[in-house]
Amino acid sequence: MIDTLDADELDQLEAILSKPLDEESELQMIHAELEELGMDPQDVQDMFDLAEMMTKFLMKIPDVEDKLNINEDEYSIEDHCKLYLLGLPNKLGPMGFLALHSILESAGEAVIDVEIGSF
Repeated sequence: MIDTLDADELDQLEAILSKPLDEESELQMIHAELEELGMDPQDVQDMFDLAEMMTKFLMKIPDVEDKLNINEDEYSIEDHCKLYLLGLPNKLGPMGFLALHSILESAGEAVIDVEIGSF
Protein backbone atom coordinates (compact mmCIF):
# COMPACT_ATOMS: atom_id res chain seq x y z
CA MET A 1 0.00 0.00 0.00
CA ILE A 2 2.77 2.44 0.83
CA ASP A 3 5.44 1.58 -1.72
CA THR A 4 5.32 5.07 -3.23
CA LEU A 5 5.76 7.01 0.03
CA ASP A 6 9.16 8.44 0.90
CA ALA A 7 10.67 8.94 4.36
CA ASP A 8 9.40 12.54 4.71
CA GLU A 9 5.85 11.49 3.87
CA LEU A 10 6.01 8.64 6.37
CA ASP A 11 7.34 11.07 9.00
CA GLN A 12 4.31 13.31 8.38
CA LEU A 13 1.99 10.38 9.04
CA GLU A 14 3.88 9.42 12.18
CA ALA A 15 3.59 13.02 13.41
CA ILE A 16 -0.19 12.89 12.98
CA LEU A 17 -0.38 9.69 15.03
CA SER A 18 1.68 11.23 17.83
CA LYS A 19 -0.65 14.24 18.26
CA PRO A 20 -3.13 14.11 21.14
CA LEU A 21 -6.22 14.04 18.92
CA ASP A 22 -9.52 12.29 19.33
CA GLU A 23 -9.82 9.15 17.21
CA GLU A 24 -12.12 10.68 14.58
CA SER A 25 -9.86 13.71 13.98
CA GLU A 26 -6.82 11.47 13.75
CA LEU A 27 -8.49 9.19 11.22
CA GLN A 28 -9.59 12.13 9.10
CA MET A 29 -6.12 13.68 9.12
CA ILE A 30 -4.38 10.42 8.19
CA HIS A 31 -6.98 9.65 5.54
CA ALA A 32 -6.57 13.11 3.99
CA GLU A 33 -2.76 12.91 4.13
CA LEU A 34 -2.63 9.48 2.48
CA GLU A 35 -5.04 10.54 -0.26
CA GLU A 36 -3.03 13.71 -0.82
CA LEU A 37 0.06 11.52 -1.21
CA GLY A 38 -1.71 9.62 -3.99
CA MET A 39 -3.07 6.58 -2.19
CA ASP A 40 -6.39 5.25 -3.43
CA PRO A 41 -9.21 6.09 -0.95
CA GLN A 42 -10.32 2.44 -0.86
CA ASP A 43 -6.77 1.34 0.01
CA VAL A 44 -6.72 3.86 2.85
CA GLN A 45 -10.02 2.55 4.19
CA ASP A 46 -8.80 -1.04 3.87
CA MET A 47 -5.71 -0.15 5.91
CA PHE A 48 -7.86 1.41 8.66
CA ASP A 49 -10.14 -1.64 8.68
CA LEU A 50 -7.16 -3.98 8.89
CA ALA A 51 -5.65 -1.96 11.76
CA GLU A 52 -8.96 -2.17 13.61
CA MET A 53 -9.15 -5.94 13.12
CA MET A 54 -5.55 -6.34 14.28
CA THR A 55 -6.35 -4.27 17.37
CA LYS A 56 -9.33 -6.47 18.22
CA PHE A 57 -7.13 -9.55 17.83
CA LEU A 58 -4.38 -8.12 20.06
CA MET A 59 -6.83 -6.98 22.74
CA LYS A 60 -7.77 -10.64 23.30
CA ILE A 61 -4.29 -11.17 24.75
CA PRO A 62 -4.31 -10.59 28.54
CA ASP A 63 -2.32 -7.49 29.58
CA VAL A 64 -1.12 -6.92 26.02
CA GLU A 65 -0.55 -3.21 26.62
CA ASP A 66 1.74 -3.99 29.56
CA LYS A 67 3.56 -6.74 27.68
CA LEU A 68 4.26 -4.42 24.75
CA ASN A 69 5.04 -1.41 27.01
CA ILE A 70 2.35 0.63 25.29
CA ASN A 71 0.85 2.11 28.49
CA GLU A 72 3.85 4.44 28.79
CA ASP A 73 3.53 5.49 25.16
CA GLU A 74 1.71 8.31 23.40
CA TYR A 75 0.36 5.80 20.87
CA SER A 76 -2.53 3.40 21.38
CA ILE A 77 -2.46 -0.23 20.24
CA GLU A 78 -4.47 0.78 17.18
CA ASP A 79 -1.92 3.52 16.44
CA HIS A 80 0.85 0.91 16.64
CA CYS A 81 -1.13 -1.30 14.22
CA LYS A 82 -1.34 1.62 11.78
CA LEU A 83 2.38 2.28 12.21
CA TYR A 84 3.05 -1.41 11.56
CA LEU A 85 0.98 -1.38 8.36
CA LEU A 86 2.72 1.80 7.20
CA GLY A 87 6.12 0.24 7.82
CA LEU A 88 7.00 2.75 10.55
CA PRO A 89 8.68 1.97 13.88
CA ASN A 90 6.23 0.45 16.37
CA LYS A 91 6.18 -1.71 19.48
CA LEU A 92 4.26 -4.67 18.08
CA GLY A 93 7.24 -6.73 16.96
CA PRO A 94 6.27 -10.35 16.25
CA MET A 95 2.81 -9.70 17.71
CA GLY A 96 2.08 -7.46 14.72
CA PHE A 97 3.04 -10.25 12.36
CA LEU A 98 0.84 -12.74 14.22
CA ALA A 99 -2.11 -10.34 14.33
CA LEU A 100 -1.86 -9.48 10.63
CA HIS A 101 -1.50 -13.06 9.46
CA SER A 102 -4.25 -14.28 11.76
CA ILE A 103 -6.61 -11.68 10.28
CA LEU A 104 -5.57 -12.47 6.70
CA GLU A 105 -5.91 -16.22 7.22
CA SER A 106 -9.33 -15.92 8.85
CA ALA A 107 -10.47 -13.61 6.05
CA GLY A 108 -9.36 -16.18 3.49
CA GLU A 109 -11.32 -18.89 5.27
CA ALA A 110 -14.45 -16.76 5.19
CA VAL A 111 -14.12 -16.32 1.43
CA ILE A 112 -13.71 -20.08 0.96
CA ASP A 113 -16.82 -20.73 3.09
CA VAL A 114 -18.85 -18.32 0.98
CA GLU A 115 -17.64 -19.91 -2.26
CA ILE A 116 -18.41 -23.43 -1.04
CA GLY A 117 -21.84 -22.38 0.25
CA SER A 118 -22.83 -20.90 -3.11
CA PHE A 119 -22.56 -24.23 -5.01
